[in-house]
Amino acid sequence: MNYTGQTRRLRDGAVPSVFPAYPKYLQTTKVISRSSPKCRSNDPAGDSATSITFSSGTTDPENNSASSSSGNMEYSAPTAVGEESVSNSMSDPELTPRKRKLTEKIVELHSSLDSAKKKIKVLQQKVRRQRKKLMTNKEVIDSLVEQKLLTTDAALILEKSLPPGTYSLVNRALNINGKGKSVMYDPELRSFALTLHYYSPKAYEYVRCKFNYALPSPRTIRAWYMKLNCEPGFSKECFNAIELHAQSSLMKGLIPSACLSIDDMCLKEHVEFDGKRIIGYVDMGTEIENDSLPTAKMACVIMCTSINAYWKIPCGYFFADYLSGSERGNLVIGAIEKLHELDVNVAALTFDGAAANLAMASFLGANIADASNLQVFFPHPFHCGKKIQIMLDACHMVKLIRNCLADKQIIYSEGNPIKWSYIESLFALQNNEGLRLANKLSSRHIYWRKNKMKVRPAVQTFSDSVGNAIEYCAKELQGCEETVVFIKYINNIFDLLNSSSYLGKSFKAPLRCTNQNEWKLFITDAVTYLERLSLTKDGSQPVLSSNRKVGFLGFKVCLLSAQNIFESIVGEDTSKGAGV
Repeated sequence: MNYTGQTRRLRDGAVPSVFPAYPKYLQTTKVISRSSPKCRSNDPAGDSATSITFSSGTTDPENNSASSSSGNMEYSAPTAVGEESVSNSMSDPELTPRKRKLTEKIVELHSSLDSAKKKIKVLQQKVRRQRKKLMTNKEVIDSLVEQKLLTTDAALILEKSLPPGTYSLVNRALNINGKGKSVMYDPELRSFALTLHYYSPKAYEYVRCKFNYALPSPRTIRAWYMKLNCEPGFSKECFNAIELHAQSSLMKGLIPSACLSIDDMCLKEHVEFDGKRIIGYVDMGTEIENDSLPTAKMACVIMCTSINAYWKIPCGYFFADYLSGSERGNLVIGAIEKLHELDVNVAALTFDGAAANLAMASFLGANIADASNLQVFFPHPFHCGKKIQIMLDACHMVKLIRNCLADKQIIYSEGNPIKWSYIESLFALQNNEGLRLANKLSSRHIYWRKNKMKVRPAVQTFSDSVGNAIEYCAKELQGCEETVVFIKYINNIFDLLNSSSYLGKSFKAPLRCTNQNEWKLFITDAVTYLERLSLTKDGSQPVLSSNRKVGFLGFKVCLLSAQNIFESIVGEDTSKGAGV
């Protein structure tokens, strides 16, 4: 800058060099030249040993001659391992062949030492990172159990399905580079992935994340599932899964017990070619292809549900237009035979109140059509002395009872009227007052025909809260006492048959040895009450003998069968205290 008084002017040829707001990484930095390192000499006094020192420059003959006279021989060699430094040291005329050879060896050892140190560092980093990512099989499974992503039973089965080489397989899978190369999964790794994903997809995602996404994706597993044989008939894969559960129960000292369920699903009649064959006709799993067969109108499904474990698996399904009682019975016998081969004890057979199912029960050897001569079991076809109890679907039964009371409007218990009109009056009273007496009664419960296939409205209609509300309004609803008793009986029967929680109270509690005095007394009382119901005031036409008997008869059969199942599984040993 040129200064003239208070005026500052740029000099000619001035170039800006300081930019405060300009990024530092774009500014040119001064290169500071570093001086070459000093020569390091190991020449302690009185030491007569020969030492070789390395410097970055060339050798000095005067220094070399001086040191030779004092008994210390110093030779310069490059500190950096490079071709130029090696050539400089080798070109020293003072080096004898032996010293030149030793110098070459020293340089070579330095080079190998540096490369070895680099390899060790890289390997240590790799091991340290892999230790954070990888865990042993048992640690992975234990962590899943701790996080409640797997049950204890599932963990035991998973450990058994895990061969010793699986960890190495997963380890090899982790070493696959991400170059888009397709990977063939070994059968052991595939089995591990399928088993874990079957028990808990959430646990599978956790393990897959821990193993750096080396396990197959859920989409791949779904593709593997699609390759299973899902044709109509009994499924081999399903029975293999049941066998694993049965073996797990046997290892715990439990006899695997289960119930069979059979039900129909309506199908839309349609015939289609799937690329391999024509589907849509009647198919019972016999692999018969004939376009003269009728089209299927329903699918008959058989389900196996465990009593003393937590699993339910479909055994198979069958396309049909109609199945008679004997045909259904033959399918049930086939399922019982396959389960008997797997050491699974079939304790009960559950179905709804369709006429074909009642005929199936008669074909198997039970008698539930005659209320005066009930036999709620049939003999086990492959185990002499064992009995299989009959259970009618409680949800279907409560709907049939609701339909009967709403259609007939009135039934009697020892001459006392049970009226549907009391429920309608309670609904109207609540609407007029603008509040509900702690119940869920609404228009869909009163006009039930629009929702007659739904279970919840029927159960809520005969709930304890509705009975208490009618009892509370006894002044407005004269003569409602027997209706209240009826509603509470139906509610308690359904709660006892529908108990599913081990922590349930009262009638929702499971059947245990510790509370068997209470529920056995209630079963006897409830069966007697159902037998007293009549369509006429004089009792000449009992409900259990009428054409609307199925719902009431089904509850009676279920109560007797539940008691028989308890006695056959738990027995008379009150020290067990187990729930069924």
